[in-house]
Formats: sequence, C-alpha cells, structure tokens
Amino acid sequence: MNETTLITLYYIIDDFVNTLSKTSYGQKMLELWKSKRGPQRQLSLSETIALNIIRFYLHIFDLKAFFRLAENSYKVYFPSLPNYGACQIVCVNDFLMV
Repeated sequence: MNETTLITLYYIIDDFVNTLSKTSYGQKMLELWKSKRGPQRQLSLSETIALNIIRFYLHIFDLKAFFRLAENSYKVYFPSLPNYGACQIVCVNDFLMV
C-alpha cells in the first residue's frame, strides 16, 4: 500500500468513527471499546480499524507476521503502535469493530 492509499483509508475510517460516535449506538460501541480495566489503549479506534483492514487487504492472516510488517513498514504512519502482545489483544478484541 502506498502512502496516499493509507492516508485516504485512515481519513475515511476516522470520518466514519466520528460520525458514528454522534449516535447513541456509536457511543455504546465506543464505551465498550474503551476498556475500564488495564492500561490505556495506545491506538485510537480509527487506527485499530485501519490496521485490521490493511491486514485483511494484504491477506496476512498470521497476526505475528503482520505485526512484523507493520513494525517495519507502517511505524511511520502509526507511531504509537504497541508491542506484539498488546497488538494481539487489540486486533483480536476489536475484530468486531471491523
């Protein structure tokens, strides 16, 4: 994926999340996403959804392989990318958001 595609994808997702958050259903989803327990999430919901869409677009179903690719290629675009363990929890738990 080139830079323009990544930025466009993120912009569309972020716009959708912002619009969704203005509805009662969207507010409930965001409350579920914002965990009450554990450390504060490092990635925004838009970033999490974008990473999952990139992962499925590239047909990389192994999360560890995708994490290595994201760390090497997309860290510039997602500077707050967590470590593998946290990324695994975020990607698996937030799969329903995608």
